[in-house]
Amino acid sequence: MKLTIEYDSDHGYLYADGRAEEWIDSSIKLFLKQKKDWHIKVCSALLVDFFRLRLAEGVIKTDQIKFTFQNQVLKHNQHAQIEHWPKGYCDIPIEPVEKLLTLQSKAWKEKKKERDAKRKANDKS
Repeated sequence: MKLTIEYDSDHGYLYADGRAEEWIDSSIKLFLKQKKDWHIKVCSALLVDFFRLRLAEGVIKTDQIKFTFQNQVLKHNQHAQIEHWPKGYCDIPIEPVEKLLTLQSKAWKEKKKERDAKRKANDKS
């Protein structure tokens, strides 16, 4: 029995982010209970990531799950690492997150600098 997770950004199944993990868990539980091949087409990298996480956690075994993209099987290991990540597979723009983290880091460093300056001033008093 094999659970095939096909990523199709245009035509796959989409689930609300807040309920994605719950849906993944119930899908895997049902798959394991029914003991037959399943094919799920998703259009969300988050859904793929939750399936990969359950693989890495050992909830589902490496030989029970298959990840596909554009009619090709993506080789993976028990840690859910995909050997070759093809262009277009779960691609998400990292620029906004990268900028956000940079701004947050800069703000954190400024606050730390202010706290340290206040602490130093209080120590001199």
